[in-house]
Amino acid sequence: MSVDLARVAQVFAPSGIGSRAGSGYVVGERLVLTAAHVCVDAGIRGTVEVRVPGSGWRSAAVVWLDLELDAALVRVAPTERWPVPVSVLRWGRLEGWEPVTVTAVGFPWAQRRPDTIRDTEQVVGFVAPGTGVQSQTLHVNVQSAPPSPRSTTGGAQVSPWSGMSGAGLVAGSHLIGVVVADPAKYGTDRLVAVPITRILAETAFTDALGSRPIPAQVGQQWRLPLSSGGTVVLKPPYKPLPPRFNTRTGLSVLTIPEHGIVPFSGREDVLAELLDWCTTGDAGLGVRTLTGGGGSGKTRLAAQLCALLPSTDLDAGFVELDTRAEMVGGELDRPVVLVVDDADLNGSLIADLVSALAYAGVRVRILLLARSRDPWWSMLRTATESLIDGFDDGEVPLAAVPLAVVTRYDHYRAACDAFAAALAGVLDTATPVAPPDLTATVFGDPLMVHFAALLAVCGEPVEPLPGRTRPTRTQVLRAMLSREARRWIRQANLDARGAGDPEVLLRHCVVTATISAPDCERVAVETLTAVPALTDPSETRLRHGLAQWLQILHEGSAYWNPLRPDPLADQLLADLDILPDITTTLAERALRSGDIATLERLLTELTRAAAASGDNATRALDELLRDKLEQLLDAAVADPDGHLPQRLTTAMWQSPIPAIAADIYRRLPEYSLALADLSHALTHQAVTHYRAHATADPDVFRPDLATSLNTLSNRLANLGPNLGHGKEALAAIREAVTIYRDLAAARPDVFRPDLATSLNTLSNRLANLGQREEALAAAQEAVTIYRDLAAARPDVFRPDLATSLNTLSNRLANLGQREEALAAAQEAVTIYRDLAAARPDVFRPDLAESLFIYAWIVNNLAQNLPDALAAARESVALYRDLYSQYPSRYNDQAVDAGDLLATVLDALGQHDEAAEWRSPEKIVDMASAFREWARPSPWAWCKWLGRR
Repeated sequence: MSVDLARVAQVFAPSGIGSRAGSGYVVGERLVLTAAHVCVDAGIRGTVEVRVPGSGWRSAAVVWLDLELDAALVRVAPTERWPVPVSVLRWGRLEGWEPVTVTAVGFPWAQRRPDTIRDTEQVVGFVAPGTGVQSQTLHVNVQSAPPSPRSTTGGAQVSPWSGMSGAGLVAGSHLIGVVVADPAKYGTDRLVAVPITRILAETAFTDALGSRPIPAQVGQQWRLPLSSGGTVVLKPPYKPLPPRFNTRTGLSVLTIPEHGIVPFSGREDVLAELLDWCTTGDAGLGVRTLTGGGGSGKTRLAAQLCALLPSTDLDAGFVELDTRAEMVGGELDRPVVLVVDDADLNGSLIADLVSALAYAGVRVRILLLARSRDPWWSMLRTATESLIDGFDDGEVPLAAVPLAVVTRYDHYRAACDAFAAALAGVLDTATPVAPPDLTATVFGDPLMVHFAALLAVCGEPVEPLPGRTRPTRTQVLRAMLSREARRWIRQANLDARGAGDPEVLLRHCVVTATISAPDCERVAVETLTAVPALTDPSETRLRHGLAQWLQILHEGSAYWNPLRPDPLADQLLADLDILPDITTTLAERALRSGDIATLERLLTELTRAAAASGDNATRALDELLRDKLEQLLDAAVADPDGHLPQRLTTAMWQSPIPAIAADIYRRLPEYSLALADLSHALTHQAVTHYRAHATADPDVFRPDLATSLNTLSNRLANLGPNLGHGKEALAAIREAVTIYRDLAAARPDVFRPDLATSLNTLSNRLANLGQREEALAAAQEAVTIYRDLAAARPDVFRPDLATSLNTLSNRLANLGQREEALAAAQEAVTIYRDLAAARPDVFRPDLAESLFIYAWIVNNLAQNLPDALAAARESVALYRDLYSQYPSRYNDQAVDAGDLLATVLDALGQHDEAAEWRSPEKIVDMASAFREWARPSPWAWCKWLGRR
């Protein structure tokens, strides 16, 4: 939800009683929309004064006034200096009956300072569309601090909102109304606005405005609250170009799939298959992945799918996360199809969706769009604890179904017709000559056919390069980029600034905007110092102009948005020889300032471009990881729940750096679900490094190889209970044990402790895969070694002995040898109790775990239950205390300990207390993280209950 402050205006009008003060919103060149009662005394063609922040008062004439609507339009005199808004004005209309969050900025009396100057006031609230239906008005329930009532010297009540009238009412990024009054029957927490749709319906207003805007729908009806906060809404599959959009300034916009300029054709079999998947089958969740390279038609195919689905029977659209509004959710009441574009960048969102919808009582289909399934699908498995595998309905690879050759020619002709119609009256379009050889592989992707058609319509048909018989993908993309670059030159008007070679400079600037994410003009101006020609302080003014130009160049939610469609950005990055230098400068600046958004975008765009186009994009990514991996790792660890860990993981799989990974892989936390995939990537590459060196110099590097293999086994296990990970983890630890046996045979004093550690890990991996007898043997051997070591050096090895005893007790219990298991568990508790008494900060977690294991074994033996109850209560008390200090680390343990305590209480017949420990309130009391999860999406608890 954002008001463009550059559009906020203050209005001052003469009146028979002195003057009237109000607010306004800039809606066009020199045009300010306000309330009619603010300038009623001036009358039509009368004079008022207006100003925007940072400017003085300017004379303006009333050009339209409607007292019934209480709205007026004033035009600033052409002789006055007046800033031109940079942002695009979006008009909106409310749809549906759900409350919509809104905001407005104006100049009310309540913000009047002692020097009589009024400051701005931002009102935040919500509109309930069901209120004001008869009067056709919008009623704003003010949630931000409303002003106190105001009294005159005679005691009469006067509105403290006086001066707010005329303020633009904004929902999201759309202007939906104009504030006109505060109703007397309510307190100061209610304002009334006239809908913008009523104003736009007046011909006299649109004539004065010089255009007839079509307001976009605001306030989607379909919403799903997520456990992590925010609400998922559905965007419609297609969005028309804005009215009167100047296609001359943005030809590539015509190829964006959401605009649907070219009629859909081809791939009917794939579309039919997906339609059947969406509309048939039992209730419940299904997930499918549609993969294909950039330009292969994934997004357009998904949009067409949504458009064809029967809206009377189900909801369908593209998922968008709204983090601003918090809505109370409920169960779904009808089928829904959710499309997630750029699935590789939205792992946490997909994980939340799967958790929230796993037990849906209606048919739910989630279609994920991505270039491939690697490596993000593996990360998604980790994030959902492999829950996603249970709903996976497979992959539809578009690479296997390129456009049929016959379809390509029909598609080309349709695209030429569509582009010629869109450009009619804007460009002198050419009659396309014979199409290029569309049998070339490149034209299996619809976007490449569209580019070729657009270039032909613009009089620049694609011809094969010398020595070739067919166009190539790189050739088509470079031709489009060349066309775009000429457009940039005309728009930026650099020739008049004497800026040297304008195309080179603007390519550098567009690259910078594509791989960075400043949040305001000030930061954007600083960011442009990464461009070699703009580093000097004397270029500050030019940087300001370019920052503003880049802000309006490509549509999107950020201050700067990447060049789109994606393949154009990939090729632009790959072609830029100074990309590594710009990348380094941007990374250094982002790391210094903590600009995580830029780091995320930098890694995202470079990784994609390196995979798709290689060349300088690959070189830039390689150098970035080689030179900055440690700092990037620190930033990722500092924000484990953000997007940076996953972006860095994906980049490392694209551009491995084994030598550096070997130096730093042990710096990551031993256990962290959020960092599990990053830990795996680092450790896997460290193993690769040490394996290569151990082959050449085994005496020096075999110990390092064994250590990295042990760590890799643990980190693979942290990825979740996936069978593939389990087998890989077992293979890694088997190899580590083999190496340590050889090393311990030669140098037992040095390597027997490492052998025991690896045997303990081996026991855990074998148990995870159900190989219980071998797991027991490994645990017994580990205990035997640690007993010998602890006898000789108890201060060093008693903790390890206790750990191995806990492992042994679990293995014995799994095989039904419960008496032996009880003895091992008791010994572990005794050791940890001694250790915790001496060093509680270090050993209390181990004591809590050993008490948990002991209580579990005693309860399963069904003897001496009071002893089990005492151990369970002590374990719960320890875990709750640990959770209060380290909630993210001990959340699951605290909950599991409470569950075990309830089980023991049930066994003793104390059912009331057991039920209390199993209640959500008690669980939440122990693990408050579940409170936020359970409140908006109660059904999302099912995942957690199923896991336990």
